[in-house]
Amino acid sequence: MKPTPPSAQPGGAPKEEGAIEVDAYRPTSRRQHLILIAVALATAVILWLLLLYRPGGNPRRYVPA
Repeated sequence: MKPTPPSAQPGGAPKEEGAIEVDAYRPTSRRQHLILIAVALATAVILWLLLLYRPGGNPRRYVPA
């Protein structure tokens, strides 16, 4: 492969000497990872509770004779 001249690089501007190239991807930190897991678990629990328990309860309770 031929090296591309600086003006043909994406962005159009030549890179400066000593400039640090930063990747767009940054992995999540341990704290962010734990927060994502906690939010996912809380969402799952809330959805299960909404499926199991009817909102408002049962207005008519039948008392056995």
